[in-house]
Amino acid sequence: MSIATDLERYMLELINEERAAVGLHALQLETTLNTSAELHSQWMLEEDIFSHTGVDGTSSHDRIVAAGFDISGNWTTGENVAVRSVTGHDSYYDEVLALHEGLMDSPGHKANILHEDYQYVGIGIEIGDFDFAAGTYSSVMITQNFAATEGEVNIDTGVTATPAEPEPQPEPEPEPVVLDTITGTNGNDRLRGTDIAEQINGRDGNDTITGGGAADMIYGGNGADTLTGGSGNDTLAGGRGSDTIAGGNGADTINGGAGIDEITGGNGSDSIIGAAGEDIIAGGSGADTISGGAHNDKIYGGNGKDVLTGNNGADLLTGGRHDDKLNGGNGNDALYGGSGADLVVGGYGSDILYGGSGTDALYGGRGVDFLDGGTGKDSLYGGNGRDTLIGGNGNDTLNGGAGADTFVFSSGNDVIEDFQLGLDTLEIETNLTGDANATSILNQYGEVTDEGILLDFGGGDTLLLEGLTDLSALVSDLG
Repeated sequence: MSIATDLERYMLELINEERAAVGLHALQLETTLNTSAELHSQWMLEEDIFSHTGVDGTSSHDRIVAAGFDISGNWTTGENVAVRSVTGHDSYYDEVLALHEGLMDSPGHKANILHEDYQYVGIGIEIGDFDFAAGTYSSVMITQNFAATEGEVNIDTGVTATPAEPEPQPEPEPEPVVLDTITGTNGNDRLRGTDIAEQINGRDGNDTITGGGAADMIYGGNGADTLTGGSGNDTLAGGRGSDTIAGGNGADTINGGAGIDEITGGNGSDSIIGAAGEDIIAGGSGADTISGGAHNDKIYGGNGKDVLTGNNGADLLTGGRHDDKLNGGNGNDALYGGSGADLVVGGYGSDILYGGSGTDALYGGRGVDFLDGGTGKDSLYGGNGRDTLIGGNGNDTLNGGAGADTFVFSSGNDVIEDFQLGLDTLEIETNLTGDANATSILNQYGEVTDEGILLDFGGGDTLLLEGLTDLSALVSDLG
């Protein structure tokens, strides 16, 4: 899986060359760090702010955690930011090289690049207008998020990190890739690529741009643009304005930019970021990695093993077919795993989680969450807050976590791992018990076993409350 753009991978090469020159190990691109970095670069361009303090006053560490990076065990994080107005170089690779050299000339930024403890990096490179004191200029904005952790990580496998040699030898400077360039006007342009790799920039206006047959880099610029990638592995950036973007065939990298965008990945394993605005994103075929951005987004994975992240805002995430990973991030989100064995994480906020069919794992996180496993053998973890957990059909395992939780049982052979007497509530569907009261239900169906209190409703439907030994104490908790 690859989420980084070619420019971001080029900057990783520059960073790892510097580290190799002093005998340090190479950094690996990590997808959630990349998401955090790209969102911060987008936000700085959108708000005309250059700062380590980001949206809603967040620190770099706040944003890294919100993007889903696993801070576990021994960990550390850091950040570099840089901006440069476009100076008329032959390509954006020259601008990235100049920004890298500037960071290496700054002691604090250089210390992050050469930090011996860092293992992973995310690089967010965004292009757009930025308001400097002397005026507004087309600019390249860069955020570098660094981290080390003992937790789980998601490596961008589009990059091969090469360890440093014990005695590194000087290597030639990398040659930037220079693409043929097609540039529009500030009006409403119709631009089309050819069968060679090209960089196509629509500039201002409501542009219609189609990539062609090779790996193209397409920038819509300001305005409500329509971008279509074509058959290669394309990079598409909508810029400011409400854009319509379709990746087409190939493994595409898509960034909606500011505005309310409609994005479709198409065929191939695509990497998509909605960025600022209330976006509608559909991954299509392939194993897609999709990140919503800062507002209320609707994200549909489609076919393939997809990774969906809502980030900030009240988001709707639907996994679709196959084994998907969904993370709501900040905000009150609704997440639907769909078919397959899905991992569904609510994150911060009061979230609604549906596993759908398949063997799913649901984690509510912080907030007052609602978890429904659906069909299949599911595992539900409420986390912090007053959560409601419904196993659904199948043999499910439920754990409410901290807070006064409500457990609902309807069928299957379910296990509740952490029912707290006097705090949690147990609800039994009336199709199993009729109108019987709590005392009658426990007397008729309940018994104390070596594993805990077992409720056996017949017909293969059982519920085990692990570790409990006092059947009468459960009466007041039965709703």
